[in-house]
Amino acid sequence: MKSRLRVIPNQSAQVGFTAYGPIFNVNMVFLVENQDLIIDGSELNVRHENVESRNFRWSGIAETFSEINDSAGIKKIVSKDQSPIAIKALDQRSV
Repeated sequence: MKSRLRVIPNQSAQVGFTAYGPIFNVNMVFLVENQDLIIDGSELNVRHENVESRNFRWSGIAETFSEINDSAGIKKIVSKDQSPIAIKALDQRSV
């Protein structure tokens, strides 16, 4: 039985330009059915209404572990940035 991957993106994304070129950031969730799956890359083609298009490749992962608000209301975020090699997505029924 083949794995089935469902990608659920956040309703908003960040599009910008850095010293390295165009950048596209989006939060998303991977849901897998039938059996575990290895995700070793991802590409997205974004096309503007004027027909200009850009191809974006997966180049980083930011994982948020926790968000803490202190007594002054200042938010502290504990996170980890990584260069991706692959993600093992587990079948949601086995979790």
